[in-house]
Formats: sequence, structure tokens, C-alpha cells
Amino acid sequence: MEATIKKYQEQLAHVSVSDLVCDTIVNITFAKRAVRRAVTEAVALEQEKVIKKTLICINKEENLKKCPCTIDCIRKGICCECISFHVENGGIPACIKPKLTLCKCNTKD
Repeated sequence: MEATIKKYQEQLAHVSVSDLVCDTIVNITFAKRAVRRAVTEAVALEQEKVIKKTLICINKEENLKKCPCTIDCIRKGICCECISFHVENGGIPACIKPKLTLCKCNTKD
């Protein structure tokens, strides 16, 4: 036991207070980020639950007939919610993406 204590005392003798403070600040920063990430994820899950309960559109059935989206999403068929969700998250919904056309200039007849 005493050997272990001496070992730690020797290690601490070479460590400055500023090093300890820096390490503590780094650890606190990582902990804050982890907590912030967990809270953000929890809030997002709660928002999804609320959205699932409140998403109503009188045109949903008609919209679903025209919707090109291949992903099963709670916003599918509720265009205003879908578009605003994608815009807020930096995406483009399938119904707005340009149609890809194949160039026939390099093909042989």
C-alpha cells in the first residue's frame, strides 16, 4: 500500500497545478458535450412523438398517390411538413429533386 502511495506521490510531483486544471477543464468540456448531445437526442425523440400525434393533412391520401419518396417517414404525404423538415436539415425532398435524364450523345445507334 505504501509503495502505491509513493508511486502516486512521485507521479504527482512532476505534474503542475496548471496541468491538472487543464485536464479537468478538458474532462468537463467532454462531459458537457455528452450531456448536450444526450439532451438534444431526447428532445428530438420527444418532438417526433408530438409530430406523430399532430400531423394531420386533409390532402394526405391524394398527396401519397403522387409522393415519389421511397422512405417510410411520418411526414410522407404531408408535403408542408416534409418540405420544411428537409429545408431545416439541409436536404431536398424527393418531390423537389430534379429528374435525372440520361445523355444519349455518346451512345451508338
